[in-house]
Amino acid sequence: MNNKIKDYLDSHEIKFKLHKHKPVFTCEEALEIDVPGLMCKNLFLKDKHDKFYLVTIPEYKRLDVKEFCKLVNGKKMRFGNDAELLEKLNVTAGSVSPVGLMFNSGDVEVFIDSDVWNAEITTFHPNDNSMSLEFSKENLHKLYSTFNNKKEIMKF
Repeated sequence: MNNKIKDYLDSHEIKFKLHKHKPVFTCEEALEIDVPGLMCKNLFLKDKHDKFYLVTIPEYKRLDVKEFCKLVNGKKMRFGNDAELLEKLNVTAGSVSPVGLMFNSGDVEVFIDSDVWNAEITTFHPNDNSMSLEFSKENLHKLYSTFNNKKEIMKF
């Protein structure tokens, strides 16, 4: 795990468990690894007006991008490209996670599915798809509270 991420979590007294595993690029591959808790997927989106969004949902849900676009009054939503991912979250495709928000100035809006928010244990990559971070509900909430981004919890 990147030392900056570990230092950030430690400095904010956010407890986690690190699980190392083979690199996974899809939710299907991630289901093959033995990691406890609700596994999450994170979608980095951009609209026509250059507004960016990070959506965190359980791995078993699909996001209806057209409905999400209507919800946020966005226009022509698409997935962020490699350069935008690197600029906004300091991450590459396949490794997107809320941890990347620690590198963001606050211009990415965050939407968290209520199933993720209310889960006793959640897991997602620490911006590296060969590892997973396990957080208790309390520590996940603490992590999100450290970010300056606009956040909304909703049922997708």
